Amino acid sequence: MTDPVLPWSLEDLQDFGALELDHARPSDLANPIHPLFAVGRFNGCSTWAYHLLTPSLRLASLILTSPNALAYFDAIFHSKHRFLPHTSQQVGFDCHVFYRRRELVYEASEKYDSASGLTNGVSAATRINDTVSHMTGYGSTIELSEEYFRYLWPVPPRKSVSQILRIQFHMAVTLCHEVAHAACFSTSKRPYEPFFENERIAEIGWSFENAVFGGMTDVFGDYQDCRAGIFFVKWPTCSSLTGGLPVRRSPKGSSTAYVVDMDYLQMIQTKEFWESGTVQLTIPKKVGHRYWAVDEVDSLWNEENSSEGRCSADFMNTVLGSDLNACIAKDVNCGRCVKMI
Repeated sequence: MTDPVLPWSLEDLQDFGALELDHARPSDLANPIHPLFAVGRFNGCSTWAYHLLTPSLRLASLILTSPNALAYFDAIFHSKHRFLPHTSQQVGFDCHVFYRRRELVYEASEKYDSASGLTNGVSAATRINDTVSHMTGYGSTIELSEEYFRYLWPVPPRKSVSQILRIQFHMAVTLCHEVAHAACFSTSKRPYEPFFENERIAEIGWSFENAVFGGMTDVFGDYQDCRAGIFFVKWPTCSSLTGGLPVRRSPKGSSTAYVVDMDYLQMIQTKEFWESGTVQLTIPKKVGHRYWAVDEVDSLWNEENSSEGRCSADFMNTVLGSDLNACIAKDVNCGRCVKMI
């Protein structure tokens, strides 16, 4: 994905409720951790490191077994993949599409490949390994960035409760995204993932986030410690890079990115929310910014005719980029990034 450049400063994001929440409370989730995330599946993970990950793993477990997620996994495991002759001819290899069933079957959470494991690696990615799935596909290994451990480690500079909640959400969604890839790999030995319903690009992880949250989530400015907050946007965006993935039509002209506010991130990390019986994970659209696709040198961008307000390929010249660069230069979190606790 190519990040949109959003015309908001850190003060704006704070005003929108995306950074510091008054009286923020740590996650109080106490649900069992899904067997996929059991400690034995993390290669070389110490007890203390696993303890740091526990709130994220509890949240990921709940996300995986939420109604929209189960409907998605049910489609992966049980729907018939339909051949797409026109798209296959265009891209030069066989392409397929799958759909959710109208009547949901909630057994999908038990269908994960027992050969899939999690390992502390240097990136967040799902790779096929040399095992064979019992569902005629491949086993796989998820590589989890070691940066998550560093972000959650209780050492200076201390992070606010709000920032920790954002990091935990970001990690939980990343894990679920990669599990979706692993689930797909376990069902087929085709070299490419199928398209999901009417989506333009075949990429199972982003499709999963669309199905569960109403869009794909990402961090502002590519700062993975979530210091500048989180946004979401319907995927594929007008500027999504395909990276060799199957594509079946041209991109739309514009996309709208929305702030993920802290009220939502606090809410879904409470027992009260999950015990309410009306679990709805779709992220509310409160503050958004519409942007347009441009080429690498912005030759199509015109300040007079664009409501974007900034050159799309020049993030570090934005107010937000300048603020965060100052933080990095000092190697500390400035007062406007987080409130110290």
